[in-house]
Amino acid sequence: MEKKLYYKLSDGADASNIVMELSGCMAWIQGEEPKTEAEETEDRQYTLTPVWLSDRQFKHLPEANV
Repeated sequence: MEKKLYYKLSDGADASNIVMELSGCMAWIQGEEPKTEAEETEDRQYTLTPVWLSDRQFKHLPEANV
């Protein structure tokens, strides 16, 4: 069973432990708009954790069906 490298993305807010390929993580991060309130930008810190999964394991994750 061959495994592929995926990444678990967390941003400390609304994205929590979502597993996807690196390109998906980058698209998610680049698509996030900084939220402004009273002209202050929210500094968000992202965490990427490498995860080795087979195709079968990945398909069983809820985010694989999106």
